[in-house]
Amino acid sequence: GSRFAVEVTRHVARNRAAFYAELDKRTPMTAPSLKRGWLVDIGVPEAEASDAKSIRPLFKRLDSELEPLLAEAERIEMYEPFETISPVPGGPSEDRIRKKLRSLRVSHARGLDWQRAGYIHLHQAGAMTSFNVDDIADAAEHELAPNLDKLLNAKANGAAEAHLFIWIPAATTRSDAAQIAVRHAWQGNPPRDLSLNGLDSVWVAAHGMTLPYNELHGYSWPLCQFDSDGWRQWLRQWNVAPC
Repeated sequence: GSRFAVEVTRHVARNRAAFYAELDKRTPMTAPSLKRGWLVDIGVPEAEASDAKSIRPLFKRLDSELEPLLAEAERIEMYEPFETISPVPGGPSEDRIRKKLRSLRVSHARGLDWQRAGYIHLHQAGAMTSFNVDDIADAAEHELAPNLDKLLNAKANGAAEAHLFIWIPAATTRSDAAQIAVRHAWQGNPPRDLSLNGLDSVWVAAHGMTLPYNELHGYSWPLCQFDSDGWRQWLRQWNVAPC
């Protein structure tokens, strides 16, 4: 009979909002001609990612051109060349498919047997960055302030507990460092403590994909939680049955 108030938000950089809006409409893309599941990274400069007029034509091309190119790659069993696609042409001998993928701003394309066949998961190519566990606390504090009053009002109106849940997406996040940090099981000290200011719990998780196989189904990255007892990580435990 208890009621809990839960606010769910994303730690998203507003200057990448146009890209994220288009990405959110399409991921995953259905691609019934594909025999594998594909992960595709799109390398879009930040200035372009913030401009809807610049980004929409690219996504329209991805809608019509990406699946046929990946289907052709599958037909000729051509996978390795797409692991990393240079932003500059590789010379006259470079294959036609790679040239076309580059024109679509594709920086990586991976066809994987363990991903659900017939789907393309699009991501913006991530940036290299250093990170530490306090980046998780930084992200949480940034989202606590604008969501605090709403959750406290819910408690004042009868909610037994109030929780803030923060998704940190790849590439479009405000902090690439926080997105990477939350995906790792921390060793030693956890992030610094937060001031809950009346909330019961703050949860932080990296936005990811579920896996298709029964034995691996579900969310597999660490889930971070801070409450009155401090920080903890919820981790999936794999138990191997004896032969």
